[in-house]
Formats: sequence, C-alpha cells, structure tokens
Amino acid sequence: GDGAAAGDAAQATALRRLDVLATQAAAVRRAAAAAVEAQRRRLDEARERTARIDLLLIAFALSASGAVGYLTVRSIKRPLHQWIDATRAVAAGRFGHQLPESDDELGTVAAAFNAMTRRLAALERLKRDFIVRASHDLRTPLVSMTETSDVLLAELAGPLAPQQRRLIELHRQGARRLLARVASLLDLSRIEGGIFSLELARHDLVALVRSVLDELGGRLRRRRLALDVTLPSVPVILRCDGDRIARVVENLLDNAIKLSSPGGRIGVEVAPRATPPARIRRRGRPAAGEAWVRLSVVDRGPGVAAADKERIFHTFYRAGDDGGTASGVGLGLAICRDVVTAHRGFIWVDDAPAGGSRFHVLLPRGHRPQPPETQP
Repeated sequence: GDGAAAGDAAQATALRRLDVLATQAAAVRRAAAAAVEAQRRRLDEARERTARIDLLLIAFALSASGAVGYLTVRSIKRPLHQWIDATRAVAAGRFGHQLPESDDELGTVAAAFNAMTRRLAALERLKRDFIVRASHDLRTPLVSMTETSDVLLAELAGPLAPQQRRLIELHRQGARRLLARVASLLDLSRIEGGIFSLELARHDLVALVRSVLDELGGRLRRRRLALDVTLPSVPVILRCDGDRIARVVENLLDNAIKLSSPGGRIGVEVAPRATPPARIRRRGRPAAGEAWVRLSVVDRGPGVAAADKERIFHTFYRAGDDGGTASGVGLGLAICRDVVTAHRGFIWVDDAPAGGSRFHVLLPRGHRPQPPETQP
C-alpha cells in the first residue's frame, strides 16, 4: 500500500512539474511572440522612416536639379536675350547698343560685336556728314539754275523761240527734280540726326492734295495718265506740318506716276472719317475714340511683292532691285514713313483690286507730334 501511495505521489509531482513546465513554455511562447511582434513593429517603423527619408531625398534632389536647371537656363537666356535685343537694334540702325563683356567665350564675342557697332556708328556719322555737306554744296548751284531758268522763261533777257522755251523748261524741270532729291537727302539727315521738327498749324488736307495735283498736272498729261479723284466737298482740317504733308502726297503721286504705264489711271481719295484697319490697331494701338482721316493713292503698275510691303518704307530700299525695275534712290517712301510717323499716323501698302498698288496714309485729326523712329 505504501508503494502505491508513493507512486501516486510521484505521479502527482510529475504532473505538477509538467503543468509548471507547460505554463513556463506558454509564457516563453508568449514572450517570443511578443518579441517577434515588437521586432516586426520596429522593422515597419524603420521601413517607414527609410521611405520618408527616401522621399525627402528624392524631393530635395528634384528641387536641387530644378533649381540648377532654372539657373542654367536663366544664365543662358539672359545673354541670349541681350544678343537678340542688340542685333535688333543694329538692324534698326541704332549702333549705340553695347553688350556686357566678360572673360569667357561669350564675352570675347561681345567685345567683337561692340567693336563692330562702334565702327558702324562711326561710318554712319561719316555718311550723314557727307550727305549734309554734299546736299548743301549741290543746293546753291541748283537754286541758281532754276532762278536763271525762271528769268529766261519770263523773257527778261529777250524773247524766246518755241524750241528755246521748250529746252529751258526741260532744263528747269531737271533742276527742280534734283532740288527735290537734295531736299530729300537733307530731310533724311535731319531725321537720322534727331533734329527733325514739325511746324504745326491748321491745314485743309483737300486743299493740299489739290495743290499737289495742280503741280503734277504737266507730268500727268505728258504720260497721258487719267486721274480718278475722290475728294470731300468740304475742307478736312488737320493740325499738321502742311509743307511736309504736301511732300508726302507728292512723293506718293510721284511713285504712282513712275509705276504707271502711259495711258493708265491713278486714283486719289481722301476719306474724312476713316477707321484704322485691324492690322494697324494691332501694330500701333491707336487711341480709342480718336478721329482719323485717310489718304489713298492707287496705281495700276506691277504691284508690290508681299516680301517688300514693309521693306519699301526703309531708307534706300527699292522694290524690284533684283529684277531691274526699280527707279529712284529709295528715299521718297522712307521720308513719307518718317513724316507720317512724326504726325502719329500710319502708312502702309496693299494690293489694289484692279491690279497694282494702293498706298494708304492714316492721320489723326488732332495731333500730338512724336519723333520718328530711325530705321534702315
């Protein structure tokens, strides 16, 4: 009986030990699971921190590369824009534009460009001085020639035979044409020298146009050119420099006469209430509500090529040079442009409906003068 009791006691002890061991094993498993979970959480947190750091590094890298790219583009675009402005200034005949110089390759090119513009400015001054001096030297003998012709035609020195009168009239016409060229050269030198001024007063544009038509009547008849004149029956009053506006009308009509074939037609129109066309509104932005008057001169000559419609108003440019149809020296339309611009107006050319060219001058009825831009 004692042995059985001892066996039961041992068995009970073993069971208790097994229970303790099971409890300890469960505790170990729980502790291990908790340790694994804690380690997993630490790994997740580490991954999240790493991801955030990566994002920050990527954002910083993108920002840095963007800033570097912006600074690089800006460092390239700034001198590029300076070069564009400089070349445009030179193309417009303004040779005082200088580029900043530096020690790099661009600085070397800028120094060469600045030397070129200084040389061009010096040549421009020489050309202007030559034009002024030559014009003044030519003007005096030409005036004497025309005055002598006037005296002879007045028969103060004795009667003239018809053939003599004809020869003297041709002589006077040639001298007057040369005087007109000299006057154009002097006007050009004043404009380019910045001493161009207007003598403003109230003038009737219709009367100015009629006066010019009367002066050119002989040329029109000799060329057998018919006139289609559309003028208002009432005066069209402008505040302008009457002599210079008359010169614009004369130059436009002279251009139409030279371009027209004998027996052709020339149109002249004055519109007292004109509206600036869309191309002029975009280019010059005329003041809203301002009153305008338009002068148009139409010929049926060869017309003006699309590529020449802007360039024919440049100094010394003659449409048709390559084809051999150009005439004159390329001053008349350039001076027209400068005079019209000084009156705060616009001048342009388009194609006439029946062929040829149609030159338009748009002038404000009320005028505030502005200096003309110097263009090539």
